[in-house]
Amino acid sequence: MIKKTKAILLSSFATVILISGVAITDANAANTKDTKFDFVLGKFGGNDYSSAREKQNKTATYVKLTSIGKGKMNAWILKSNGASVRSPKTIVKMGEEKFLTNYAYEDYGVCDVKLAGETESVELVTVSAVGVWSPDSVR
Repeated sequence: MIKKTKAILLSSFATVILISGVAITDANAANTKDTKFDFVLGKFGGNDYSSAREKQNKTATYVKLTSIGKGKMNAWILKSNGASVRSPKTIVKMGEEKFLTNYAYEDYGVCDVKLAGETESVELVTVSAVGVWSPDSVR
């Protein structure tokens, strides 16, 4: 009887550990590695886009602008096919880190997104903007 009880307890304990491990793994899924973007923002407010990356959770998207030729940049997130993920344009200044609100994961689940950028004001020249971004963040 004691051996049977120990076996049941051991089996139950192993199951709980296994289930806990799976839950922790899913909760921590994130695509947080920074990837460089190098935008050429056209005259009169032209846009540019990063390559697509996988959005894996509900966190905000991270962006840091390390260099811009003139002014500031508006940044937002789109699904890779251009569909809206309800991400408002957010002004990013040189040297600044921002967390971009979006609902890509909530609306589509795991999906590919891209960072979009444009000059914050209409410029008469093309503007270069360089920085890093990640679809998911630690926030």
